[in-house]
Amino acid sequence: FIKRESAWKPGSINKKNSITMAKKTIFWPGWLIDNPLTEDPGDSIFSVKSDSMLTTEDIARQLISEGTEFKLETLIDILNRSDRIIRNSLLAGRPVGTGVFYAYPSVSGVWRGTSDTFDEKRHKAGINFQPNAALRESLKSVGTEVLGMASVGPVISTVTDHWSGEV
Repeated sequence: FIKRESAWKPGSINKKNSITMAKKTIFWPGWLIDNPLTEDPGDSIFSVKSDSMLTTEDIARQLISEGTEFKLETLIDILNRSDRIIRNSLLAGRPVGTGVFYAYPSVSGVWRGTSDTFDEKRHKAGINFQPNAALRESLKSVGTEVLGMASVGPVISTVTDHWSGEV
């Protein structure tokens, strides 16, 4: 990400829709990709450019660089234990709230009365994630930096109905 000052200042007015814009101080670079789901040839979607994914070891190393007295192996073990506790809580049907996100179990699909049971052909277990309040507030400072049109992007060649398997 790129951190810099934005042209938008708090309280400035967007003449197009008269909505006050939040000051943008963090910019996510990314590419525009043609949107094949619309008929408008000018429609694009934005794909954030990411160089790498932050891993558990990366987090542990950053904690060390911030001055923690724990050893790398100890921090990785603590973080892995935290992940296991979160995973097991979600699998037990219990929602989880952290300093970053809220996660809660869900089941999608149609039920045919109270005596119906879970059917893998009609139901799907999942986990929904939402940013917590602090992260949602922080996202207001995010803007984008368009790097151009992507030369190659995702292409939808077929659409398959997940429930019926029909193409």
